[in-house]
Amino acid sequence: MRLWTFQYKEAVEELHQSGILTAKWSSYPSEGLSGRWKAAYQWMAKQMALKGINCGEYAPVWAFHSCITYRRKPDKTDGHMLSFGYAQEEGVRLLTVDCPDDLVLLTNYSVWNEILDVLVETEATAIEADLTKKLYTLPQAETMDGGNIQATIPFLKKEWVVETELFKDLAEDDL
Repeated sequence: MRLWTFQYKEAVEELHQSGILTAKWSSYPSEGLSGRWKAAYQWMAKQMALKGINCGEYAPVWAFHSCITYRRKPDKTDGHMLSFGYAQEEGVRLLTVDCPDDLVLLTNYSVWNEILDVLVETEATAIEADLTKKLYTLPQAETMDGGNIQATIPFLKKEWVVETELFKDLAEDDL
């Protein structure tokens, strides 16, 4: 499955050196606001496990399947909305990857943000079943209308990388 993932320069270097990129839980602080974000990512890892995708001892790696329109890759504008704009001098890259379908969990990005609001802002530890079900309701190709489909994978392999682009070189708005 074709996906796109924003990664920092160091992560891309690790991927090329070791052949695999994993997201280490130790890189996420456990206390305060950062700890609540970590709890949200752990919640997503559990969702992946429920769908038969095992992250093992690692955090999910985030990617995109569709941005704004079906199968459209993210552009610089999308990256800015994800807060990568401040880091363009740090060498953020957009990787185009082809992953095995059975390792990909596709979810509705706007619903994920609702879940983040619950887990991060209220410090809740559980999500209502209706909201969880809504997470898996994906926009269809003909009805995307500005929605995004995100993807989580347990790791990223070097041989899946099709293209690497510097964030600073991405188009401003690819619509």
